[in-house]
Amino acid sequence: MTPGRSLHRTRAALVASTLLVLTLAGHSAGNGAVTLAGLLAATVLSTALAVATTRRPLSWRRAITVLLGGEALLHLVLTFTSGHGHTSTAIDGTTMVVAHVLASLVAAAVLVRAEGIAAAWSAYLRATVGASLPVPGAPHAPAHSPRHVSACARRTLAGIRHVLVLRGPPRGSACTC
Repeated sequence: MTPGRSLHRTRAALVASTLLVLTLAGHSAGNGAVTLAGLLAATVLSTALAVATTRRPLSWRRAITVLLGGEALLHLVLTFTSGHGHTSTAIDGTTMVVAHVLASLVAAAVLVRAEGIAAAWSAYLRATVGASLPVPGAPHAPAHSPRHVSACARRTLAGIRHVLVLRGPPRGSACTC
């Protein structure tokens, strides 16, 4: 399996699960029932939508479109397969729409930044530990010489020791009560 294909599958799984969780949470909050048929239909549809839209990294616009459009589509599927009364006194229709939009904005922000965050952590860990961590699609770091890795590791450990051991109140400032 190529790194690009693995990255596409990971991205699609994240988008599909996010879409499904947001839809099920909103549907349930409005007192909508979820049957097994509705759950299966929503799962298949969210997976197909995610696979079709995540071949490239997500842009902000595409993430919002996929999440909001997908939630609306899945909500309709759940309504037709499971029923939806909208009888909740705690959440009216307008509040539900606003909640869906806000949840989609937050989820889109996380999904758009997820690949960059994973690549940054992978690069940091490779530089710190010297291990080659397989993060699909992350740029490969150049091979480090043992001297460079150990120097980097020594600096990191010295920084950790400074924070954990050497920081604290100045000497002689302890209360003498």
